[in-house]
Amino acid sequence: MSIKLIPGPRPGTEGGGSPPKAGTASGRTDAVYPRYKIQDSATRGEVSAKARDAVAQRLARAFDQAVRLLHGGKNKEALIAWRKVLKLAPKLPEAHVNMGFTLLSLGRPEDARAFFNSAIMLRAGQANAYYGLALALNQLHDTKGAIRAMRDYLKYTDPDDPYAEKARLLIRIWRQCSTSGPTTAFGTGKGPKDSQ
Repeated sequence: MSIKLIPGPRPGTEGGGSPPKAGTASGRTDAVYPRYKIQDSATRGEVSAKARDAVAQRLARAFDQAVRLLHGGKNKEALIAWRKVLKLAPKLPEAHVNMGFTLLSLGRPEDARAFFNSAIMLRAGQANAYYGLALALNQLHDTKGAIRAMRDYLKYTDPDDPYAEKARLLIRIWRQCSTSGPTTAFGTGKGPKDSQ
């Protein structure tokens, strides 16, 4: 029997709510991860609550481990851990965003861009995906695209978000530098992650 995760609504996130915070996953997977209907892929029938809980717990552990590795600067190990998370929950936008930030930290902005875009496709209001996309586009020397993505970040994020001021600063810097060529000033650092 193979188990398939099908995303369902997570309370409070219908309008692109805040991403989950790391460290809260242990013990309360329902509060952090989207609720999933778990189905047996052979019969397409719903499986037991016990099986659903087991998958949710594996997902929570894998997500927490990947966050710890990313925050610990173990980027290659984090990359492997995010692949594991994405295998368990391929439609979890938070995992796509964090995979993007991991790839950025490994100097792979083109691959990172693909993951930020996939997170946006999964949840259009995933604010930190736009932030990461802006950083990736800047590293790919697409200053106009970076500015557009950062403006989208500001549109979807809280005005009090600690990264909002940095986003506004980056937009100003990128505008100034767009006439003199591409820049990565302030654009290579880490941005907001789902794991905050």
